[in-house]
Amino acid sequence: MKMDMNKLLADMQKMQKQVQERIREIEQELSSESVIGSAGGGLVEIELNGHRELKRVSVKPEALEDASENIENLEDLIYAALNSALAQAGELHERKMSEATGGMDLGGLMGDLPHGLG
Repeated sequence: MKMDMNKLLADMQKMQKQVQERIREIEQELSSESVIGSAGGGLVEIELNGHRELKRVSVKPEALEDASENIENLEDLIYAALNSALAQAGELHERKMSEATGGMDLGGLMGDLPHGLG
């Protein structure tokens, strides 16, 4: 059975366009989804969207009371909350992108992807 290369290429291009469109949709979804990293039992919370952009920082008054004597503790809480939020946002991003590609690593087959996907 002879393989029709033109049809195969056309099918691959169609699939590429479908995946790229789904990735664009996911990029929009990631803008509206958020994750919250916290530290110190919720004394410090940092909220990021799915693009790892900062949406909110919350510091409870109790954390500030301790900071008047030891600022390093507050800095450590902020650091821990940010790292937690970044890890969650990264997992969210990876999970969403995996949905778009069906878990396949398409490497260079996707051509120019929207900003932020590299």
